[in-house]
Amino acid sequence: MNYKLIIFDMDGTLLADRTIYALAGALGFEGQLHEIIASDIQKYKKTKEIARILKGLSVERFLDIFDGIPLQIGAQKTIAAVKKAGMTTAIATDCYQLAADRLAKRLGINRAFANELNIKGGKITGEIKLNNQRLEPRMPGCKIHSICKRDILRNLCDELGVSLAESVVVGDGNIDRCMIEDAGMGIAFEAPAELNEVADVVVKGDLSKILEHIL
Repeated sequence: MNYKLIIFDMDGTLLADRTIYALAGALGFEGQLHEIIASDIQKYKKTKEIARILKGLSVERFLDIFDGIPLQIGAQKTIAAVKKAGMTTAIATDCYQLAADRLAKRLGINRAFANELNIKGGKITGEIKLNNQRLEPRMPGCKIHSICKRDILRNLCDELGVSLAESVVVGDGNIDRCMIEDAGMGIAFEAPAELNEVADVVVKGDLSKILEHIL
């Protein structure tokens, strides 16, 4: 298959750590973060609650912490190779547009889709605009996340005139499940067993190992 589009998750996939954990560690709100993550509220509501913790944080400080998160082993090599092959590259993450755009620029990735933190006077207000504007289940058993990566995949394929069969997606968490099931090639990277079970390919250790399956 001549793949034309590849979508990557960001935290834990292109990055070796998760943005919100890096922020929590640097700013000392691990306890608050754990309480929200462990709560029984809907996934998208957790995103809103976590954003409130960031109120008053400067964009400059946010990006300083974010830039300190190491890239996943093989990330740069992978992006360079798929771009050379003519594939359109994208990030789809339940993190923040501020971070996704920063990483996309750093790696030369074409598009980035995430949640939009409200910013005024160079500081985060604590409010957030979710990428997912349809807060309803798409199918039975669907968990409502702040971003629907299945929608991102399908909409981007439509926009580019690319079939789902010509798409590749790479992710490491259950939020990536629907796009992994829909894509022509769904790759689970350092993922839990339940995601590995629905993926076409399972990769561990070095992200560039995916290249042998798509190029």
